[in-house]
Amino acid sequence: MTRTIKSGKALGLFLIIIYFFSGFAALVYQVVWQRWLVFFTGISSLNISLIVSAFMAGLGLGYLVGGYLADKLKPGQHAVAFLLAEMGIGLFAVFSKGIFYDWLYMQNQAASLPLFATYLLLFALLLVPTFLMGVSLPLLSKSFNNIGNQGNFISLLYFTNTLGSAIGTFCTAFYLIPNLGFEKAIYIAAALNFFCGISVFLIFKILNQEAKSINNAVAPEENLQDNVPFKYWLLQYFISGFAAIALEIVWFRMIDVMMKSYAVTFSLILTIYLGSMAFGSLVGVYFNNYFKGSKLKIFLVAQYVLYLYVAVSIVLLHFAVTNLSFLEPLRAFFEGYDVIPSFKIKLITMVVIPVFLMSLPTFIMGFSFSVSQNIIQRDFSIVGRKVGGLQFINIVGSTLGAWFATLIGFEVLGSGLTIKLMVLIGLIYVLLLAIKKSIKPLQAGIYAILLVGFVVLVPGKQDFWKNLSGVEKHENFIFGEDKTALSSIKIGVEHSNVFINGLGQSLFPMKHDYFHIMLGAIPAFVHPDPRDIGIIGLGSSATLYGASGRQSTVNLDCWEVIKSQPGVL
Repeated sequence: MTRTIKSGKALGLFLIIIYFFSGFAALVYQVVWQRWLVFFTGISSLNISLIVSAFMAGLGLGYLVGGYLADKLKPGQHAVAFLLAEMGIGLFAVFSKGIFYDWLYMQNQAASLPLFATYLLLFALLLVPTFLMGVSLPLLSKSFNNIGNQGNFISLLYFTNTLGSAIGTFCTAFYLIPNLGFEKAIYIAAALNFFCGISVFLIFKILNQEAKSINNAVAPEENLQDNVPFKYWLLQYFISGFAAIALEIVWFRMIDVMMKSYAVTFSLILTIYLGSMAFGSLVGVYFNNYFKGSKLKIFLVAQYVLYLYVAVSIVLLHFAVTNLSFLEPLRAFFEGYDVIPSFKIKLITMVVIPVFLMSLPTFIMGFSFSVSQNIIQRDFSIVGRKVGGLQFINIVGSTLGAWFATLIGFEVLGSGLTIKLMVLIGLIYVLLLAIKKSIKPLQAGIYAILLVGFVVLVPGKQDFWKNLSGVEKHENFIFGEDKTALSSIKIGVEHSNVFINGLGQSLFPMKHDYFHIMLGAIPAFVHPDPRDIGIIGLGSSATLYGASGRQSTVNLDCWEVIKSQPGVL
């Protein structure tokens, strides 16, 4: 029996390491493919929503199908199916440059399609590898049955996969792409997928698992207070997925503006987001081992704290930026036209603020996953279906959350009101705590009032962006927000500055913007007969003005990728 336990622990550790590399590879793909999609979507929130929602949709469908397969396949077939899934991911990755860059972009194949059809094609292509990524977790969770507590094992797989994703994001942005380039980074990730699939298959063959008929999976201890029908867990996973991705996208917009649209914003945010989530899931595993009370109560309280902290952190950030005198250099940076080479400013905007905003909520997300899995996974025979079903519905929520934040949040509500609505989800958990009699009615009332109070304190639409743009007076700040970016003009005494996502673009009125006037004028006057002129980017219109000085010019066309920019100007 002792040998069985030891061998089970060793096998579990091996599988956890394998899933680390799988997560690492997945985020190499996400970062690289996100950069390639810029050729079709531009650098905008739409780009982030497309890549995130495609990953989420593919993973969700993969989880659903993988969960069904995991419970239907015979012993010995899980490792084969996992091998095929990992090989499929790696093969798609090897050919992905040829598909996205060489064929669709360089050969201009996407140009003949309507814009919506292009996005749909990109989305469909990304579904192939992400579907296979989703299939792998349920298959791996049932490839071996002598690994102990199944809920904790799944949580550890989630932890190591998420940790690998966080490290993969960071390494891709700061080492692989700068030193090796996009194509070699993809090849390294593909090699990792091949390694993962082949290793699991060989280990299974060595251990001859198909000959083992004894089910050594261990169910967690039963707690009658924690009994919740599975359909309610499906609803919870939907809500958590919706909120997690919607908040991620709003956080990205906020941090991108405060960083002044830095090239690696997305990678930095993903690293913090996934790293905190991974750490939370690991803490959750240890919590499951040592806490003997009602885990459901802890789960519900954690959810409430998550939403409360989102509101508290936003309120404190705005208060600090607008009222604390020692942050005057930071306010000046937010208001300023250019990025400045200051280590302190970079540290605050790239590390301190993102960690302050995201680390605790995402830690709670990971912690909650481990706790919930320990409550839910009590029957090894249906582990696959439960894992697949929960992850599928979580991804459905994530996909809808991504599009809600982009198409409704940014387009209609604004970031401030979107955050207010997201935080109010916390009232659901106050109600559930009261229904389960985990807290007294008076406590529930206090929790609800506290949450609503901070929601009220979250700045409204104009104050939200005025404060984070370093502007004091409303009359000196004009802005427009939509799914593509935040456009703004900060009005000064002598001239005004035009900004996109916090980064200065041009000056207004045009007579002050000599650089952009010359940028348009020089090509127009050097050209022998500039009858048709096309300019990408509106700015303050100074480039258009400079290009319009030749009498022979008949047509002057401007393409602006930021939808709100003309209206703001």
